[in-house]
Amino acid sequence: MAISHLNFIKHILNFPLLFKKLIALSIDMSLCLLAIWLAFYLRLGQVVNLSEISFSLIMFSTFTASLVFITSGLYQEIFRFSGMKALVHVSSSVLIYGFLFAVPVIFVGFDGVPRTIGLLQPLLFLILINFSRLLMRQLLTYRNGLKNKEQKRSFIYGAGAAGQQLRNAMENSTENKVIGYLDDDRRLQGRLINGIPILDPSDLINLVSSYQIDAVYLAMPQITRKRRNEILESMKEARVFVQTLPSLADLAKGKVTFSDIRELDINELLGRDSVKPEEFLLAKLITNKTVLVTGAGGSIGGELCRQIILLNPKKLLLLEHNEFALYEIHQELDSKEHPAELIPLLASVQDEARLTEIMSTWKPQTVYHAAAYKHVPLVEHNMSEGVKNNVLGTLFLARAALLHSTHNFVLVSTDKAVRPTNIMGASKRLAEMILQALAANDSSVNFSIVRFGNVLGSSGSVVPKFRQQIKMEAQLQLPIRTLTGFL
Repeated sequence: MAISHLNFIKHILNFPLLFKKLIALSIDMSLCLLAIWLAFYLRLGQVVNLSEISFSLIMFSTFTASLVFITSGLYQEIFRFSGMKALVHVSSSVLIYGFLFAVPVIFVGFDGVPRTIGLLQPLLFLILINFSRLLMRQLLTYRNGLKNKEQKRSFIYGAGAAGQQLRNAMENSTENKVIGYLDDDRRLQGRLINGIPILDPSDLINLVSSYQIDAVYLAMPQITRKRRNEILESMKEARVFVQTLPSLADLAKGKVTFSDIRELDINELLGRDSVKPEEFLLAKLITNKTVLVTGAGGSIGGELCRQIILLNPKKLLLLEHNEFALYEIHQELDSKEHPAELIPLLASVQDEARLTEIMSTWKPQTVYHAAAYKHVPLVEHNMSEGVKNNVLGTLFLARAALLHSTHNFVLVSTDKAVRPTNIMGASKRLAEMILQALAANDSSVNFSIVRFGNVLGSSGSVVPKFRQQIKMEAQLQLPIRTLTGFL
């Protein structure tokens, strides 16, 4: 029965647009006639045959209604996606019709037609046509109801404005079904919003189990990072998939749509707010200067380039030995508006002659040395290559900087260089010692060293690996389904 109904709906939806509009117009005019018949029944208290009703009244009513509805663009609406705005549009069109219908019926009159019909018929017509729109919407979206077992059952955390906009955006989703809201405000708990209950999030574990919830969507873009982390902490034991809405600044640009939902940003997993750099300090080394970044196609080198380009260098030299990585970062930076001249340089820091040639040609005033082999297990298996790249590469680049009047040289090192227990950490420590020795003998270049800890989201770091593992677990339908369960 359900399958045949579904096929019938699909058949209707595949009709030509003009044919569907004619069907809708025919249904509306039938409802107009029904409203006339009901108005006579209510007024006279007895059943009246349509043949006994004034033909001129019927023609005037249907002609006026069809003219108003067509000119108001009523049939441009897609019924199965209609919401409150569509109902307001329908109601306003019926009210215009009601005025045009009531004036001649009440003040001019038709033979055998009580004047109260001028008020009763538009009112009944308004009720019937709005009911028909709601019924049509339910029938045409019935196929969604057939898929409820396959839909992701969801909670929305936050019953405020953002939560309501998200619920409206998800209303016609075939993939998600909102079961309830979660909100910390005890005044709201136990109440309903459009038939959907507002629940207490403190009992989330039991709620997830009893309602068989698959996902929770955070719809509180204005909360602090601390509060967000507290909510995520409370969801650990519930083991549900968690997604969030954009920031409040992003929401200000437009209404929330379901496509705005995204995975939790890596920065949101930090236990503190990110620290913004002091731009005036960075500008001293970058603005209107020639800057060289080695390892420009890597995660750290690429991000350095993105930040440097904002400070308007005169030239930005992108040095990278991986052709595709160099192409990608060059294309990305080239698509941005900036006055800098971008110079992609395909080279290895192990090639001292090439480095000397680059330094003598472009004479960069500032060098950020981010080229390194950093994956601990790989360097353990390739010790000589790790030493050549991380140690000798740094030595060659530093020598070239000394020869060609570089003002500032910044080495991106690692916290693994502190009392190193592996070859990667030891090679970076040796690179630091090389710069310290050169700085002790020659003060013409300002050598600096920064030690990075684990960088969230960088290539080979743990968070992307966790994400990949979680996706694989989900595909195998194993119990682990949420990032928050790991953190």
